[in-house]
Amino acid sequence: MKIALFHNSYQTRGGEDSVFELETAALRNYGHEVVTYHVNNASVLGSGSITAKIKTAWNAPHNKASEQDIAAFLKQERPDISHVHNWFPLLSPSIYTAHQAANVGVVQTLHNYRLGCAAGTFRRNGKDCTACITGSNCNAVINRCYNNSLPGSLAWKRIMDRNWNNGTFTKGVDHYICPSREIYQRHQQLGLPAERMSILPNACPDARALHFGTKYPGKLQVCFVGRLVPEKGAHLLIQAWLKLDIRTRAQAQLYIIGEGPEDARLRAMAQEDASIVFHGALPHSDTLKILCTSDLLICPSLWAEPFGLTVIEAMSAGIPVIASDIGGPAELVLPNQTGLLFPAGNRTALTAAMQQLLDTPHALNEMGQAGRLRYLSRYTPTAHATALTNCFQHVIETRKSNA
Repeated sequence: MKIALFHNSYQTRGGEDSVFELETAALRNYGHEVVTYHVNNASVLGSGSITAKIKTAWNAPHNKASEQDIAAFLKQERPDISHVHNWFPLLSPSIYTAHQAANVGVVQTLHNYRLGCAAGTFRRNGKDCTACITGSNCNAVINRCYNNSLPGSLAWKRIMDRNWNNGTFTKGVDHYICPSREIYQRHQQLGLPAERMSILPNACPDARALHFGTKYPGKLQVCFVGRLVPEKGAHLLIQAWLKLDIRTRAQAQLYIIGEGPEDARLRAMAQEDASIVFHGALPHSDTLKILCTSDLLICPSLWAEPFGLTVIEAMSAGIPVIASDIGGPAELVLPNQTGLLFPAGNRTALTAAMQQLLDTPHALNEMGQAGRLRYLSRYTPTAHATALTNCFQHVIETRKSNA
C-alpha cells in the first residue's frame, strides 16, 4: 500500500510531531511505501513578519496555493490513501478539497480539540471553557484564545465558520482516528459522524529496547515530564510532594523534566528542597533513559488531555503511573494494576497516592511490570501500524464499494 502522510508542525515541537515521525517509520517498517508532505509554521511565522501573519490568517479558511501544491503532490505520488495529522494553519482545510479532486481517501487523526476550541484545550484562564460551543466563535477572537494572537484567533474563527457551515469537516474526511475516548466523545458532541470515527491510541518507541538501564539501589526516583505550564499541574505536584512525610522524602527524589513559563515560580515553590531536582528540557532520548532508571511517573494534569504520550512511555520503561482522573491519561492507567488515579486538582489525594506507592516498593515493581506488559500488547509501533493498516484498508474498500 502506498500511503501519503501530511503534517503541519507548529513553531514549538510537540507530541503531534513525535507521533507523525513514529508513524512514518512504523508504516515503512511494516512494509508500506510511505511519502510525506510536511510544512512548519516557523518557515512563515517564525520571521515575525506582520505581513506574513496577516496573509496566513487571511488564507487559513481555504488556502488556494496550498491546495494547488497538494494537488500536484497527489498527482505525482498517486497514493492509495492519505493520513492527515495537523493542517492548521498553513495547509488549511483545502487539503480535503485537493483529495476529493484527486479521488484519494483521507483519514484524519484528531490530536487536539481545535475543531471546537481555538486554544485546542477547552481551557481559558485556568478554567474549563466551552464558550465557542455554547455561544459564538467570536469569543475566541475577543479573548485571543489562539496563542494570545488576534490574527491567529481571527483565522481560527474564519476557518470554523466557513468549514463547519459548508460541511467540510463532516463530508471531506472518510474516517477520523481518535487517540482516546475523550477525543471521540468531544468531537461527536461537535457534530462529527460517529460511524466514521474510531478510537486508536497512539504508540511510542520501546524505551527499554532503546535505553535499557539498571535501577540502582538507593533513593526512589519519581518523575514529572512535560511543559511547565499551569494546566500540566507541576505546581500541584510540588505542593503534594512537600506534604509527604520527611522520612519518605529523605528516601526519594522528584525529577522535574521540562521547561516553560512556570519555571521560576515552581523553583520558588520547591523552597530549595534537596529532594526536588529541576532538569530543564532534555533531549527525548535522555528523558527515556531517566524513565528507564526511575520508579514512578506522576501525571497531575488539571485538564482533559487528548492522550498522554508520557504515560505510555513510562509503561514501556516498566514503571507505574499516578495520574489525575480526567482525559486521555486516565484512560491509559488501570487503577491498582498499572498505577493509581486521583481526583484532578486534589493535592491531598495526590500526596496520599504517592505515599502509598513509595511506602510499598514491591507494589511499584508489580505495577511497573503490569504496565510494561500492557505496553507490549497495545502501544508498540508495530501494534499501531497494524491497526492503521486495517483502518486504511477499510476506507479503501468502502470507497470502492460506494463508487
